[in-house]
Amino acid sequence: MFGTAFTDKPYGNTVFTGFSVDLPFFDRGQGGMARASAEQHAVLLKRELLIAATRQELERSVDVLKLRRKTLAKFESDVLATLPTLKQMAEDAYRLGKTGLLELLDSSRTRTEIKLNHLELLVSEIEAELDAMMASGILVGTVDK
Repeated sequence: MFGTAFTDKPYGNTVFTGFSVDLPFFDRGQGGMARASAEQHAVLLKRELLIAATRQELERSVDVLKLRRKTLAKFESDVLATLPTLKQMAEDAYRLGKTGLLELLDSSRTRTEIKLNHLELLVSEIEAELDAMMASGILVGTVDK
């Protein structure tokens, strides 16, 4: 510090200089330790949040995969398995003159739509499997190799 001061006895001006130093008599580094402890606690909470979010995403994707596999299996057993029989029935009805050409073509179109629906179910099941693999980290390990 450097400065001037006015005095009244004796009248005059005084010039002074000095310096100051903080002496930590009562500070034992507790502020820094508290800040480090708070940062550590915040990092641990963020880690727990990330783990919980990852676990929730993995459980959700596995549930979706199970449902899509179940839907695909039910579709294959209930609908896709009957296609050869339906085709034979439509052809027999046409040959015997019970139905016309339009009904035979409609039957063929319906079978094609059923096969397309089966492919869509396969694609959705594969996408669900990829989502589950990505959420579990298996996909990243497979792609990196």
